[in-house]
Amino acid sequence: DRLRSMGADAVNPLGQPHDRHPLYHSVKSLNDLIRDWQYRLLRRALLQPNLLAKLMPGADMYKMNQLLDTLSQLRVPQDLEEAMAFVEKMEKPVLADPKKKTREYHQWEAVDHLKPALKQALDTLRPLRDAKPQKLLTRLISLAQAGLEETKESAPFTQEVADALQDAVTAMKPESTGLEGITATDWINLALASTADKRYRRNLSPTAIHMPGWMEAPWEPSPHLVVFGLTDDLVPQAVHADAFMPSELRKAIGLAGPGQHFANAAYTLERLRRSREGLEGDDSQGRLDVIVL
Repeated sequence: DRLRSMGADAVNPLGQPHDRHPLYHSVKSLNDLIRDWQYRLLRRALLQPNLLAKLMPGADMYKMNQLLDTLSQLRVPQDLEEAMAFVEKMEKPVLADPKKKTREYHQWEAVDHLKPALKQALDTLRPLRDAKPQKLLTRLISLAQAGLEETKESAPFTQEVADALQDAVTAMKPESTGLEGITATDWINLALASTADKRYRRNLSPTAIHMPGWMEAPWEPSPHLVVFGLTDDLVPQAVHADAFMPSELRKAIGLAGPGQHFANAAYTLERLRRSREGLEGDDSQGRLDVIVL
C-alpha cells in the first residue's frame, strides 16, 4: 500500500483470499439468515453497510442500530415471523401526562419508526427461502453487490469472487444429485467453503514491483532483487535455545535445529546472489541488494 501511494505498481504475488472480500462475507451473512431466519442474524447482516443500503434504503447505520437495540431490549422473539408479529401488535401506551413521555412510550416510538424498514427487509428476503440453489445464489450476490463501493482496482476482485461461487454451485449440480434433506442454503455453504481459500491475483505486469516472501524469493525472476528484514528473528527464524528441547536433543532425534535453519538460509541467500551476480560480484547482468538494521 505504501508503494502504491508513492505511485509504484506494486503487487502481492500470493494474492488475496476470497474469504476476505466484502462480497464473500455479505453472501455468507445473507445465506445464514435465509437458512435460520433469526432476528439476531438479520442484525448481524445489517452491520454491513452494503446490505443495510439494499435491504433498508435510506436508513442511517447509527440510527437504525439504535432502533434495533430498542427492539432487542423488549425481548423480541428470535424467529423473524414472530418478531414481525410482535412489532405489529405493539400498542401505543397511554400517557397520564402528554408532556411527560415514559420509557415505554419512547420504546413504542422507536419500534414504530422501525416497523416499515423491517417489513421492507423481510418482504425482500422472504421469497428467497423457497428459491433453488442457483437462483438463490444469484439473488444473494445481486443483493450483496448492489451496495458495494467499487473502484477500478476492486471491481475485478469482486467479479472473481462472484464467478467462483457461481461456478462452484454449477459444478455441484444440486438439482440432479437426488440427495434428500440438503437445502439450497446447504449447497451455497458448500460453495462458500470450497472457494474460501481461492486467491485473487492482480495482473502481474512486467513493470510491477513484485513482493515475494523469503520462501518464494528464489523463484522471483526480476534481475534486480532487494531483500529487506534480513534479521535472525525472520531469517533464518530459528529457536536458538529451549529449556525443554535444546538443539542437541533436536539433532539427536532428527529434528531441524538452528544449524540446519542457518544453512538453508545461507544457501538461499547465495542462490539469490549467484542467479544475478557473477562469482566476483559482477552485477552487469543482475543485482542483489540486502538491507539490514
